[in-house]
Amino acid sequence: MHELAIAQNVLDVVLEEGHRHGLAQVTSIRLEVGALAAVVPDALRFCFEMVSQQTIAAGGPP
Repeated sequence: MHELAIAQNVLDVVLEEGHRHGLAQVTSIRLEVGALAAVVPDALRFCFEMVSQQTIAAGGPP
């Protein structure tokens, strides 16, 4: 399940950029995944929701 690793990497970038810009919360993330990436969008969404709990990216829209 590489979606978990992808979700963690995306979160790392989001947190770094959020900190750099002094954000209190991130409400939206747009991620484009190519067809050849073999990523299951629902699995990636679920993994991101799990890894982003208790961060500035938690609770955003799916």
